[in-house]
Amino acid sequence: HPAGGPGASGDFEKKTGKTPKALSESGLNAYVEWLMPKLSKEDRELLSMAEYLSSREIGSVLGISASATRSRIKKAKDNLKKLLNEYDLT
Repeated sequence: HPAGGPGASGDFEKKTGKTPKALSESGLNAYVEWLMPKLSKEDRELLSMAEYLSSREIGSVLGISASATRSRIKKAKDNLKKLLNEYDLT
């Protein structure tokens, strides 16, 4: 596990009483929230907006096309998946 990560320090296990392998869907959501600050600011903003807005609406806010927005959201999700893999959560 990476230095400072929940597997290395046990912080997540201490706070939740769960190990990564024993996480339920709600536990995984908590883990994703714990990992979000480790993403770039752009990735965090995109993933947060994607929960509430369409690609077209996000694109309008960012001044880019809906297609470009979908590409950026996919990249942000891929970056989050990399973190999940890094912490052995997949």
